[in-house]
Amino acid sequence: MTANSGWSISCKFLNSVETEVPFGSTILEFGSGEGTKKLCKNYTVYSIEEQNNFVGRYHDNYLHAEIVDDWYNKEKVIQFIRDIDYDAIIIDGPAHGLRKGILDILEHLNLEVPIFLDDIDRPDDKSVFMMLSALIRDNDPQRRICDFKDYGAIL
Repeated sequence: MTANSGWSISCKFLNSVETEVPFGSTILEFGSGEGTKKLCKNYTVYSIEEQNNFVGRYHDNYLHAEIVDDWYNKEKVIQFIRDIDYDAIIIDGPAHGLRKGILDILEHLNLEVPIFLDDIDRPDDKSVFMMLSALIRDNDPQRRICDFKDYGAIL
């Protein structure tokens, strides 16, 4: 949680997404909240969310995935994302778990799209961003890694 954004993605984060991802594109989102409402104005959003009270709140493309071993239920996530053709990934969850779980499903994700990770001002999330950046840069040295202090982007 950053000082200016509460539990939602910041305006700067949203502006970065809008700069890098053309309107009308599809976004795969880990963690849903007020930022999802903003994203839905210009994008098709598929959200993975552990809190039932957010499922279905802003669109019809939700997966309710309970937390198992500090991350979303991996089997449910892999099944959900298998047939989605997305143009960007946003990692802003789980709210009650560890984001490093994303590293366990990388082989199931399209890592060629822009990836945004919120809250990298927190040490655990910064670590996930650094590991993910290194893995992606090893496969594609042309990718830009952007550390904006409270969020990061791999472009």
